[in-house]
Amino acid sequence: GKKADLELVNKVKAGGMPGGGEWRVLLDAAKACATDPPDLTQYPADFVALSFYKIFGYPSGLGALLVRRDAVGLLERRYFGGGTVSVVGVNKDLLVRREAPEGFEDGTVSFLSIAALVHGAPRHLTPRFPEGHET
Repeated sequence: GKKADLELVNKVKAGGMPGGGEWRVLLDAAKACATDPPDLTQYPADFVALSFYKIFGYPSGLGALLVRRDAVGLLERRYFGGGTVSVVGVNKDLLVRREAPEGFEDGTVSFLSIAALVHGAPRHLTPRFPEGHET
């Protein structure tokens, strides 16, 4: 694929999009993080997707979505799966969802894959995420 000009992030954040209103930015940095990670202090995207497999080759199927704290409230689940709720009532109309980030983590966590991150992350990841981002 082609690498987009990251200045577009700043242009959108500064209100440089047609139609007015408030625009949010999703930056797909999955491939770029392996060779040229974006400096989020310079290009403050609201959401950043990354893949640990593409960064250091293992584990497959594990990534992260970094979300600015001020953008978490925009994320809304319209369904639920294992682990995303605290309480579900069978006889009553009762559903208590978990707060972010746990409320967005479907299914069983891949504990072995997460353990592998301890070995790859220190070599390949430089913490350049600005204040206001959460995993």
